[in-house]
Amino acid sequence: MSEPEQFLGATFLRDKIREHWGELPQERAAALQSRVLEATVSAQTKQGSASRTLTEALAALAVQMTPDQWPDVIPDLTRTCQSLGDARLGAKLLLSVLTEMPNEGHFRHPHTPHTLLTVSVLELVLSLLKQGPDEQVASRCMELLGAWVDLDLLVTDLLPVLDLVLVPFVGSPALISVTLDMMDRVVSSPANYNYPSSVLQLAVRVLTLTPFIKQFVDEKEPESLVALGNVFTSLVSSHSRTFVSALTGSDESQADIARRTIGAVLDLASVPGRYPTDETVSELTFGVWYTLQDDILASDEHKEQLTEQLQPVYSALLNVMVQKSMLPKDPSEYSPDEAEAFRRYRQDILDFYTYTQSLLGDYILNSFIIYLHGAMQAVREDPSNWPALESVLHGLTGLGESCDDDLVLVDSMRTVLLTLPEIPYSNNKKLMAAALKLIDSNSACLDLHPDCLFKLIPMLLAGLTDPDVALYSTMALKDICQEAPASMAPHAAQVLTACKEVLQADRLSGRECVRLMYVVGSLLRFVTEHEERLKVMDDIIRPFIQEFKRLVDGKDSQKVISSKSLLVVRVNMFASLASAMAFDDEQSAGGQLASPLLLLLRELLPSLLFLANCGSEDEVMAECICHFLQRSMSSLDDAMEPFVDASLNILSTLYSKEPHPQVLDLVRQMLLTFRLEGPLGPVMQQVFGQVCAGSVRYFSADLGRYPESLVKFWEVLSQLVKKRPSYLTGVPTQLGDLLLLASACVTLPDRRVMCSSCSFLAHLISKAPEHQVFASHLGTIGAQLVHQLLTAIGGAVPRDCVDHTADVFLAMNRANAGDLSRWLTAVLAQDDFPTRRVNDADKKIFMKHVLHNRSNMTFLRGKVAIFSQQCRGLYGSEYAAATLNTGDPPSV
Repeated sequence: MSEPEQFLGATFLRDKIREHWGELPQERAAALQSRVLEATVSAQTKQGSASRTLTEALAALAVQMTPDQWPDVIPDLTRTCQSLGDARLGAKLLLSVLTEMPNEGHFRHPHTPHTLLTVSVLELVLSLLKQGPDEQVASRCMELLGAWVDLDLLVTDLLPVLDLVLVPFVGSPALISVTLDMMDRVVSSPANYNYPSSVLQLAVRVLTLTPFIKQFVDEKEPESLVALGNVFTSLVSSHSRTFVSALTGSDESQADIARRTIGAVLDLASVPGRYPTDETVSELTFGVWYTLQDDILASDEHKEQLTEQLQPVYSALLNVMVQKSMLPKDPSEYSPDEAEAFRRYRQDILDFYTYTQSLLGDYILNSFIIYLHGAMQAVREDPSNWPALESVLHGLTGLGESCDDDLVLVDSMRTVLLTLPEIPYSNNKKLMAAALKLIDSNSACLDLHPDCLFKLIPMLLAGLTDPDVALYSTMALKDICQEAPASMAPHAAQVLTACKEVLQADRLSGRECVRLMYVVGSLLRFVTEHEERLKVMDDIIRPFIQEFKRLVDGKDSQKVISSKSLLVVRVNMFASLASAMAFDDEQSAGGQLASPLLLLLRELLPSLLFLANCGSEDEVMAECICHFLQRSMSSLDDAMEPFVDASLNILSTLYSKEPHPQVLDLVRQMLLTFRLEGPLGPVMQQVFGQVCAGSVRYFSADLGRYPESLVKFWEVLSQLVKKRPSYLTGVPTQLGDLLLLASACVTLPDRRVMCSSCSFLAHLISKAPEHQVFASHLGTIGAQLVHQLLTAIGGAVPRDCVDHTADVFLAMNRANAGDLSRWLTAVLAQDDFPTRRVNDADKKIFMKHVLHNRSNMTFLRGKVAIFSQQCRGLYGSEYAAATLNTGDPPSV
């Protein structure tokens, strides 16, 4: 027989044993056992492609026959493998078969903590190891233990093996990987969770590996160090509660084991070198500290004792983290991938500071204050020592984000903030950026300590003039204006002047200008005189308005398209300004409110109309225009009424060439905010009609082209039907087309489109008794709508969507049960409809449930789901039963 034929035969045999064992007559199992043993042994001598597969087949056979039919599996396998005549080859075969057995998915031991099979395996492994086997056999022994540890192998069973080989094998280059992999599985095995004394005995063995930490560091063996680190971190993470209990227990020897084990993890976190170029093991320890801290905090009665015991560990750990998070003096030391890995590593360190603060309280912040003064002194002596100072500032940034609710920490952070101007920056951009980010992270604290801003504002304004750090300065100023606006009042004039100079110098990026415009809008409220406020805003904004008009008002569409990026930035700047001006202006001129934002709208809306006409097909342009109008409306609310007409005109223009979902959302907001009965009524009704006509045109041509816009359209119509149905009654000529479009969407496989269209239909039909125009159009398309709903139930849409058809049926039944009965009868009378899998009896039962239920939505949804399963041929299957909610009321 050729080798490929042997391989195929072995594969077929293995799969039959695994999947179809029940088909084999029990009296033939012994014969099969003998033949498989013989074939496996024979294949080992040839070392062909079938040898591995036959080993798996023999393992599967042993699992199927153990323990009832093959109680002496290990002795029998041992004798068979010894018959090979080659002790080394026999041992490898025996170990391979035993290693494969736990990999069989249906391998289950009896529900006893100790089985004879496990004991036999351990005795075999220990016997082989005591004979001083070669490296291949020793490696197979470790693989075998690693495979069996996931079953019921306990730590106490393994201790003799670990005492014999752990240190020698970890010291062997050929065995270190497989041994540490086995140990990683041992220390994290769930079988040992309930045996804390055994876990501590295991920890004693693991601690014998501590000298290898230094050895692997000295020999520059990063892979071995990571494998060893996995063992220590898995041990503490998996059994942290055991170690915490040992620290608070009366047995000093157990407490010493816990302290030494945690100390070993600290050694791993402290290995010298820079992450990730020199070492990667320190990253493994983060999870240990989180798990350990959770168990410490959960131990309420011993929390103070544990914190006191572990404070030296955390103190050393803080020192290590500050060192590890230092930036390299030369950024070119890192490749782009390494730089990104280091950025994530620094963020992990920040998260560690923040998380640990809940355990250490003000200790961690006080420690950082000490670090800060030491690092500042080092920089004064030698400016090249800046990485340590930047690392401290970086750490304080994380602490600042988490101290809002703790007044003690806020007071301590005030000390840090007041120290920032004293730092010798020496024009070091990294230090300046770190200081500005620290101010930003403490923006909420400044509401309690506004006096700090007298020292910090000069730093922030200086940062605006430096393109390298302007990003962080604008972010800090914006966040302070958002979270501590009152603290900025004494500095409004100074900051506004600086903003004017920086904006007009045109040195900032687009996003920085957008953020700074928010600062301008926020600070205008502190300019008390109305005329002065208008003048200040005009001085700052006028150049940008003029530039915007020059680009747009020339009526040159090509010029507008070529200036798109600049125009988007300017519109976003105006939107940012508008969002910050949500305050009332008590001054008036000529009896009308002269809000600065209203004046801005008056200036911009004509130009925005032309921009909308030129860039209506551009999604980014449409989005920024809508963003500006939405921000203006949110700030002005009813005061925007004079400009609603012009705003709606812009939105209609945008929608005339492309169905932007942002336009639909803003149209909805305006239609619901302002009264249809007021002076704006005709305009709003006209724009609504234009939007409906455009939507029918867009979506009817291709229902799948604009799914997001289609969903938004139905959502808007649903809200209008519920709250302002007069908008739809005002477009009677388009109502029929809208209903036809909605009924077409009912059968679309897109879940969101189908569900939103059903929601619109249900809401509109529920209003039909109150509005004759709805009822008349429903009478026209009712039969077609019922046909579409039944098509959807029959399989056109995913099963989890058919519930929504029940909403429509219930609304139709409540609105006009007679028409619904007639439509259902006519549509279901068609042969093989909705599918050939349902008969007339099934259809009659379904009709009965629909027509006799006018109140219980849950019940109806259940019956629709059953009918849908019948149409799809799923009814009665296990899958359908598991996922079906019939909705039957208790009385049924």
